[in-house]
Amino acid sequence: MSTWKKRARLWAVVGIFALLAAAGIFKLTTIEPAERGGELGAQIEAAQALLDGAQEGNAAGEYSWNALGALRRALNSAQTLAQSDSATEEERAAAAQALAEEGARFAEGANQNCLTPQELQAAAESGAPLTRTLSVEGVGELTWSLPCDQLGEAASINLQVVAGGSEGDEIVQLLAAQGKEDPAFALTLAFCHNGALPVQADLSLKTGGETAYAALYRYTGGALEYAGPVQAEEGALSFSLGEGGSWVLLPAAGEEAPDQPSGEEEQPEAPSTPSTTPAGGSSSAPASPSGPSSAGSSASSSQGAPSGGNSASTPQTSTVTVSIVCTTLLDKLDQVDDNLRPYIPQNGVILPPTKVEIQEGESAFEVLKRVTRSHRIQMEFQSQSGYGSAYIEGIGHLYEKQVGSGSGWMYKVNGTFPNYGCSQYPLKDGDTLVWCYTCDFGKDVGGR
Repeated sequence: MSTWKKRARLWAVVGIFALLAAAGIFKLTTIEPAERGGELGAQIEAAQALLDGAQEGNAAGEYSWNALGALRRALNSAQTLAQSDSATEEERAAAAQALAEEGARFAEGANQNCLTPQELQAAAESGAPLTRTLSVEGVGELTWSLPCDQLGEAASINLQVVAGGSEGDEIVQLLAAQGKEDPAFALTLAFCHNGALPVQADLSLKTGGETAYAALYRYTGGALEYAGPVQAEEGALSFSLGEGGSWVLLPAAGEEAPDQPSGEEEQPEAPSTPSTTPAGGSSSAPASPSGPSSAGSSASSSQGAPSGGNSASTPQTSTVTVSIVCTTLLDKLDQVDDNLRPYIPQNGVILPPTKVEIQEGESAFEVLKRVTRSHRIQMEFQSQSGYGSAYIEGIGHLYEKQVGSGSGWMYKVNGTFPNYGCSQYPLKDGDTLVWCYTCDFGKDVGGR
């Protein structure tokens, strides 16, 4: 619509309202300021303006998910109250004051404790871990240790950590719903970094308290997901994580806590029809890039599997290093559908080398499931119940046969492609697990 038409329509509307007002039919003067929104309405507009103008990110001056989440929750609560016919003027005034205070905190709450990509790159070149210590109000002292020799693509890191955080009330309610009358036994920490860290972080927390925390959980919105054990040494709690978000430390055995995994998780039944990828491709019947018995393929069979299995149920203090890469696609972007290109990182690294704590006997498949969930990386697999195995169809929205008939996902352990399927290969302490996308039946990633 042209500008002059818009103006003509606006003046027509203004004229109509003027006539109605003159006739006494539409009396704006009878509407009290509170009914038009008053102070609460003004604070809602101001909060919305703050959110609209904020830049989410991990660099200094940008805003974290935690700061944005706190203001959004306060804004939603105020909007609900403003729309309520039963709300009193006192309640509206209190809501306006609370939102104004939250807005003031937000305005002063831009990222401050941040590392730049240049600092990480310099640490990577020196070969020494990059360490930083900061105070977590109400909790204690937290030391970050970043092994930058394992750095993927250098990027800003927000080191800020807040006790409770914007999701703290939700976590308290969740723990109470699980039968906890007093959820004070849990320690919730909001790691304010947005998304995955460019390198796995090792953390040491000194609380000065007596609670013997022993397990780490990731809050995933309505659920707590077991992430691994917490080690207590010399008055400090040690654990690792690879992304920001709300993390919950729970005490040692003897107090109730969400169930920990004790073996292979239940796999869903194989779908009766091929699943469709987000990019529009479809997954056909399971077949690895090199065939069902290919070395290191994601398909697996119970025949000839190495001993070890998944019978162990007692958690052990063991770690492996996991990464997910699709670097083979960087030289084949002209063969990649336009809808898939946004899913291919610039450096081809979907997950940089990340240290993961495992239980004795956990398979390459189980670890892949856990690490993709904790880092919010899309992953789809198909259960082959007749073979007691699983087949990896897609990771990060990249599926088999999307870049030729020989393309798909393979895995290697310590540089070697195993002769077993991923759900039948148990990992051990110190292993390096790499999931890689091949475009040529494995030949382009070191397979034969």
